Order: sequence, then structure tokens, then C-alpha cells
Amino acid sequence: VAPPVPATEAETPQAPGDVAAPAPAAASGGAPLVLAWQGPNQAKVGDQISLSINSNSGLGVKSLGLLVNFDASVLKVVDVAEGDLLKQGDPSSNFSKTLDQDNGQIVVDLASRSGVAARSGTVVAITFEVISAVPESLINISRIVPAGVDGEAIAFMPPAAHKLALVQ
Repeated sequence: VAPPVPATEAETPQAPGDVAAPAPAAASGGAPLVLAWQGPNQAKVGDQISLSINSNSGLGVKSLGLLVNFDASVLKVVDVAEGDLLKQGDPSSNFSKTLDQDNGQIVVDLASRSGVAARSGTVVAITFEVISAVPESLINISRIVPAGVDGEAIAFMPPAAHKLALVQ
């Protein structure tokens, strides 16, 4: 299997679990923005779980937009909280979230006035409640739109879908 190709924007089908091929990489002077899920891989009905989307970047970031997809018949969003990625360099960073529970989508937008230098941090933390039992549920990011400190598109590596095994 070939390694993922850095992309400048990824758009995938909206169905949870669909995986898209990243767009071609943009020319950039540092390592790409790498996003990764962190959180439990197993839960049962009634559990509340917190998943974080973490970033490690060799490039400065001024803004980042994400579209997170999940199975609304299995998971209910309890909270969506800003992480520390942009706040580390700009305490007045802007964070907005739009939740569409019925369609299983969360739109997250983060922006900094000045941008932050290359660093690691948490982009967003999402708390879900498990409301239905199925063998497995996928949570994925179907759109990623990062911008560098000068507003330029920056290369990134999208994470694989987060697989959540649901046990009785």
C-alpha cells in the first residue's frame, strides 16, 4: 500500500466510513500538517467518549476548517470544544462549530489573527454518547481546509477514519 499523499484540500463523500484519495500536494517549505485521532477504540451503549483531533505541523497555521462525519444513529454529540493548537500562539483565536446531529456532521472552523508557528497541539475535542449498539462505527474527517500564516494553502495528511468497536 502506498503512503498517503500530502494534500491541500480533501473532499470526500459524506457517508461515514468513506475514504477519499487526497488531492495533490501544494508546494510548501516544511513538513505537512499531519492530523490524527486520539481516543478510545471501544465503548458500549450509554458510555460517553472523548475523541481529539491532534495536529503536528512543520508549517505555521493561521486557520483550519474541518468537516467531521459520524453515524447519528449510533453516536450523539455531547460537546465540541476548541483545543490548544491555535490558542498556544494567539489566546484570542476564533473557534466556531456547527452541529448537524440528524445528518451526523460537525463543521469546525478555527482562525487566528496572527497565525501560529509550526507546533503540535489539539485541534478539537469531541465528546460523544453511544446511543445504539452496532459492531463498529466510523468517525471520519471528510473535508480539511488549512491555511498558512500568510493565508496560503498548506499541505496536509488526513487521518484514517477512527474505528469505534461497540461492545455489549
